[in-house]
Amino acid sequence: MPVPIMRRTATRVIRPFRSSLFSRGYSDQTKPDTTKAGASAHTNFYKTFTRPFAKVFLGALFTYQVLHWSWLKLESLETKHQTAAELERLEGQIQSLSSRPAR
Repeated sequence: MPVPIMRRTATRVIRPFRSSLFSRGYSDQTKPDTTKAGASAHTNFYKTFTRPFAKVFLGALFTYQVLHWSWLKLESLETKHQTAAELERLEGQIQSLSSRPAR
């Protein structure tokens, strides 16, 4: 399908600008090579993967702590409700026993 003339013209006008924008000045500012000739693969591995590993580990630790705290909170609330229900049941028994006439 042929491209409309207006679009072709706009593409020709924009392309030189775009290519000069991205190629200008960026080739001089490349990152210096962080690997030294004498650096071992062991050192390079830890330089590369320490930060991502730490982020994932700390994220997992934080998630575990939040879930653990939530679980303990829910468990304590359940225990309080069970204790309150048991007390109400026992108080009801006491009331029923004390309201009976003595023999």
